[in-house]
Amino acid sequence: MERKTIFALIVILCVIIAAVVLVVVFYGDGLTQKNYAKDYILEELDGEIVECTIDEEVHFCHLIYRDDSRRIGEIWIYYYPGGIEKYKAYTFSGDATKAITSDNVMIFIGGTGDFMSDACDLYNQKFGFNCTPIERPDR
Repeated sequence: MERKTIFALIVILCVIIAAVVLVVVFYGDGLTQKNYAKDYILEELDGEIVECTIDEEVHFCHLIYRDDSRRIGEIWIYYYPGGIEKYKAYTFSGDATKAITSDNVMIFIGGTGDFMSDACDLYNQKFGFNCTPIERPDR
């Protein structure tokens, strides 16, 4: 190879290495960090993901479940990698009627009685939670 070709290859290699270093320095784990809230999505219910984000202290996912075009339920999943701190004022969004908590995760479920019953049963089976749906009053 000619000297110019070798020099050009070395320059190109240095530019590529510099670009990789800049991406790692500026984005850190932001590019490859896994959203652990996604682990608690119930695939069996076939929901639509509205939002899944990662903030500094919380991994969050919001899902909507539909039957035909009618909304039958929503689930908000908050996963805290450092664990849930008691008595800390966390901020939550959504309008849920049922909550599930463990050491690292808080799940809020809202919707029809049948949807919440199905969701609770699945969370109990898959993750060992103690979720019970709302009792329907006898009429």
